[in-house]
Amino acid sequence: MSHTNIVALLLVASMSPISAVAQPAEAETLAQALARGDTSVDLRYRYEFVDSDVFDLDAHASTLRTALGYRTLPFKGFSFFAQAQNVSVIGDDKYNNRGAAHLSNGVRDRPVVADPSQTRMQQAYLRIDAFDTAVDVGRREIFYGDHRFIGDVRWRQNHQTFDALHLSSKALDRTTLSYTFVDRVVRIFGDEKEMSSHFLNGLVQVKPDISIEMFAYLLDYQEEQDFNLSSQTYGFRALGEHAVRDNVGLVFEAEYARQADYASNTSDLGASYLELMGGVDLKRWVRVKVGREFLGAAEGRLAFQTPLATGHKFNGWADRFLVTPRDGLVDWYVSANGALRKLSWVATYHSFSADGGGRAYGSELDAQATYPTSWRQSFAFKFALYRENGFASDVSKIWLWTQYSF
Repeated sequence: MSHTNIVALLLVASMSPISAVAQPAEAETLAQALARGDTSVDLRYRYEFVDSDVFDLDAHASTLRTALGYRTLPFKGFSFFAQAQNVSVIGDDKYNNRGAAHLSNGVRDRPVVADPSQTRMQQAYLRIDAFDTAVDVGRREIFYGDHRFIGDVRWRQNHQTFDALHLSSKALDRTTLSYTFVDRVVRIFGDEKEMSSHFLNGLVQVKPDISIEMFAYLLDYQEEQDFNLSSQTYGFRALGEHAVRDNVGLVFEAEYARQADYASNTSDLGASYLELMGGVDLKRWVRVKVGREFLGAAEGRLAFQTPLATGHKFNGWADRFLVTPRDGLVDWYVSANGALRKLSWVATYHSFSADGGGRAYGSELDAQATYPTSWRQSFAFKFALYRENGFASDVSKIWLWTQYSF
């Protein structure tokens, strides 16, 4: 790591915490609501290294994300939240930032790290609360479930956000019902995609440790170059845990979805998604999970895609499968996570192959360690090693970052 990167890391680490002042639940006047709101600050410095067999030169990305937010107190059920975000390069930008239009840094001889420099209004929305129901109107970050279909891509420095009408209701016992109409998505590359999409989601807490989620995501892209991304996806997800002994539990997850073409998509899209996971939680030691994730493909047609997902969470941190290959994807994985005092860790091994015929793609090893401090800051180290066996190319990635929030 360069001297400039180390200085940036120490700068964030040295900042002293500022305690938030407790606020009343409801303002008595509009002036009080505006003046006595809650301020939020989020700083994340990250160094990312990428070694790809395709390039002679490596990528070195040293970036700082700063997000400043302010939420007013509620007044007669109304409140407002605004957040500005800046991503800046610390030192030289020795990486292809994949920035849209003028945000591109023009680097083409190094691997991609999708963190272009940008300053933008990240979130700005009006909230109305009544009868255990919240309605948000404006630009905001949105995710559903585990981010597999709809996510805010919070891993990247520029988070994904939506111009939307978002409704969430807990009026029914143990049930959360949500609906979102999306007019535009602002992506991590800095570009915007016009759409007329609908997200419907229902989450039922069957028992304290078992839940069932049902969803329908109707993606209608409005620009011709994006028509092939328009799709309708319907599915459900069940997950939970069953205690065997005081310190031993069984964990499980099952998810299925079916995807078809929608709106202006002229492709004959028809594919399925299936994930099955089971594991053992030794609460004082480690949690071990074994799973299989399947993104199907039909002969001569497109594979199952999730263009609005937080894709980095799935199918390996090396990001080789952010777009599902035309022959589909089968991901067998074994994952373990635990903690050593305050230090938490996770390690995962993936084996990738195609849908039908089982043609090998490759394998990957991922690992991460995170240490939270007592002053609202965390430090983390992470790596991903992908080795091809018929798909893409070998790549190694290393991350070092620190985050401070209040």
